[in-house]
Amino acid sequence: MWTPLDVPIEVSRNGVTGIGLEIWDDVADAALDLTGMSFTCKVANALGEAPIATFVAEVVDAIAGQVDVIFDGSQINVQGEQQIVRLAYEIKSDGGDTVVRGPLYLIPGI
Repeated sequence: MWTPLDVPIEVSRNGVTGIGLEIWDDVADAALDLTGMSFTCKVANALGEAPIATFVAEVVDAIAGQVDVIFDGSQINVQGEQQIVRLAYEIKSDGGDTVVRGPLYLIPGI
């Protein structure tokens, strides 16, 4: 069972925002070995609602517990083009456990 982190992310509407995660095992005090695992990242208007965008959550170093997610703001279709819009995101393991979640702030680009 995962204990999900609640991490806010800010994404530009007309840009790409990459985040890197290191998934850590607090009991073993070491990076969690992600060999054979996969992850998905979904964005919705609120947690528990249907996703409005999905992004690849790529395991870049399984032994070191490292996962990268690239958010493309142009793929998130919501109203309020010149406003900051608060959404929610979740990164889940292939087993369905939430690893990371939190608010996603979609901001106007310059």
